[in-house]
Amino acid sequence: MYLKGISFFPKLPNSEIPALQEKQPELDRVVRDLALDIAKTAPKTIVYLSAGEPSFSDALTVLYQPRIMGKCSDRWLQMKGDLNMLNDFHDRLNEQGVAAVFVNDTQAKRYHITPVIPQTLNAAVWAIDRVFPDHESAVINVGGVDATTLYRAGRILRQAIESGDRDVMIAAVCDPGKTEGFIKGIVEQDTAKLMPFFKKTKLSGDLAVAVMAAGALDGIRTEWRGFDRGEKSRGIGCLTYDLDRPDPTYESLLKQLEKRRTDAHRKVLSQADPYVGLAMAAVEKWVRENQAIDPTAFLEKYRSDDEDTVHDMLDPVQRTGVFVTLYKSGEVRGWAGSFHPAADNISQEIVQNAIAAASEDPRFLKIEAEELNQITAKVEVITSIEDLQSADGIDPESQGLIVEKGLKASFVVPDEKYASAAEMLETAKKRAGIPLDEPDDEREYGGDKLFIKGFAVERHSLN
Repeated sequence: MYLKGISFFPKLPNSEIPALQEKQPELDRVVRDLALDIAKTAPKTIVYLSAGEPSFSDALTVLYQPRIMGKCSDRWLQMKGDLNMLNDFHDRLNEQGVAAVFVNDTQAKRYHITPVIPQTLNAAVWAIDRVFPDHESAVINVGGVDATTLYRAGRILRQAIESGDRDVMIAAVCDPGKTEGFIKGIVEQDTAKLMPFFKKTKLSGDLAVAVMAAGALDGIRTEWRGFDRGEKSRGIGCLTYDLDRPDPTYESLLKQLEKRRTDAHRKVLSQADPYVGLAMAAVEKWVRENQAIDPTAFLEKYRSDDEDTVHDMLDPVQRTGVFVTLYKSGEVRGWAGSFHPAADNISQEIVQNAIAAASEDPRFLKIEAEELNQITAKVEVITSIEDLQSADGIDPESQGLIVEKGLKASFVVPDEKYASAAEMLETAKKRAGIPLDEPDDEREYGGDKLFIKGFAVERHSLN
């Protein structure tokens, strides 16, 4: 197979499609011209990219069906799935660790999905079917995957396409007004202009579609052919290879972004104190080598500037509980910790919890090497724990709360999001499974008493 290009279609509500020619003739003509352009190329397969349903928050969705039905405008359509290409795509995604749900009949039942042509694809499918119905299809929904992973998925898609023997076009459906800046950055190969898009913790569905589509052309310079005929059709067109240039290829955008991220990350980490520096180094050593770092050797580089801190971190007398929180692009990526020390000193406690946060938090997949230049850490060291008669007087910004009642126990760490001690106590009870309307002391009736403890932490984080 050979990827012939990427056509960008607009999203249109189903109700607008029948009257498009009458009410928006310019837009109708542009959509028709784009479909005719695909028909001239005569691809054997068209890959449809959208951000509609079905969708997963952390994985691509691929309709793995031999036949895909759907109602576009007032017409029922049926597309034949290109299962051979999708098999290759599936295997390559697995090899490179990109999460995707391939919706066959079994997965459709498991996730309660009806595998039909997504409504967001209507404009593209409707236009292409009128002029070029004889093609196989692949339908991919971008879901809530981050920008770097989506771009990688686009590269993997092209690899799957080029491993076969059929020409392929990609039909990307998105709001052109939201993707113009990104597409311009791709064409100009302006890494500085593209960086902000890849720093976003969450992408709009339209931008996510454009990012994955552009990834399919990574490494080869592109040109934009606009089909617009007015303001309402701006941004509709086709991305194709620009092979007439003297330098038609370029270093992968992913490698360029990786270098920029790594340089920026190193600069930030150079400002880390011993606590954060050790946590970050522990994560990197574990992810890259599956080994625990030697904290004593690592802390030697801090000794001349901060002798007292290094001494406290290595002193068994100072041992205490530690929490380590890992962040990726500002979002929590892993957490681990305990009030009660399990290691010989604070430095070892940090190492153990940093590794656990990176690899054992059940809410997240293990951190991969590709993520390391986006990972930062916060270390919270327990400085005191005291028994309290009540939660009154607790300062939620500087003090945490522990609740215990019988075998039920939980805690909340200091956080400015809590408006009051009462809200903090309520949260701790809910986490422990203690009913809010249950009396705090039930010993008179053979039950248990609620015990409350407050604790303080010393926080260490990157600015």
